[in-house]
Amino acid sequence: MAFDTTPWLIDGGAIHSAEVSRTLAYAALGGGEGVVEALDLKVSAATTPDNRIRAALGACGINNTYPSQTQQAYVGRNTTDEYLTIAPTAGTVRTDLIVARIDDPQFGGSAPLPGGPFIKLAVISNVGAGVSEVPSGITYPAIALARIDIPANTGTITNAMITDVRKLIKPRKSREIQLHSPAASTLLYGAYPAYENWPRSAGWQLAIPAWATKVILIGQLGGIRFFAPGAVGFLRLKLGVDASAVISAATAFNAADAPGYVRSSLLVASEISIPAAYRGTTQTVAIQGSLSAGTGSQRPDADSGSTTVLDVEFTEAPASS
Repeated sequence: MAFDTTPWLIDGGAIHSAEVSRTLAYAALGGGEGVVEALDLKVSAATTPDNRIRAALGACGINNTYPSQTQQAYVGRNTTDEYLTIAPTAGTVRTDLIVARIDDPQFGGSAPLPGGPFIKLAVISNVGAGVSEVPSGITYPAIALARIDIPANTGTITNAMITDVRKLIKPRKSREIQLHSPAASTLLYGAYPAYENWPRSAGWQLAIPAWATKVILIGQLGGIRFFAPGAVGFLRLKLGVDASAVISAATAFNAADAPGYVRSSLLVASEISIPAAYRGTTQTVAIQGSLSAGTGSQRPDADSGSTTVLDVEFTEAPASS
């Protein structure tokens, strides 16, 4: 098999094929397909629910799956809300899949040259329950955006019927690690159900990327002193300090039953969805502690022999807001 005679990019009036251009897109996308950013092409019901759905503006990449085509991708964008009418159900339930699809005349598509449209919303009706991918046997390139589970005898589509099945082409991630060692004894005083920032009372200031929709937080407390058995408590993580603050589920701990002075390690971890208002801002993250049992010498203590590690990984995933 020979090379295409003109690679990307030759100046001077050389003719470049659509296939080579699509190969460039495929390489740029790393062979993946889906939406470009977290909010792109999000499918929802019409503002006033009726028989339509709408897809938000955004961009996508769709691999060329026409017969005998490999290592090629189409890149498209939607510049306004796009609406699509959904047929009503009769006496039985039905599941439809909303897709962004390609209609390329080069491979037998019906879109007219030169104006198209060559990319559009489409519905694949009556797919299996729980479907989240474009079914095999579809004869055109497409990516799945949403699944709609429609009750019997229904013509109005609501958000409760819509399941988001979008995937990001190249989800971004960013990791950082923060350390803290107290200069002096720092006892935990929070009495359950109240919590306090511990052992770092100020928490950490984290710059949240504008693209991040989730954050994985792991707090590791090493060398925590217990002078006597009997302490029982909880650790949790808190992102933010205002009304939008997100608090993780709590992780329980208790002191060793052995009498006398011991040092132990504690752990708390959670994946937190980042509120839209926090993206692209700097927010406080804190490890918080609370004691349900233990006073005096039973209180856990972080001192100069202790180290706290806050492991932070921001990730990107499809989001609704």
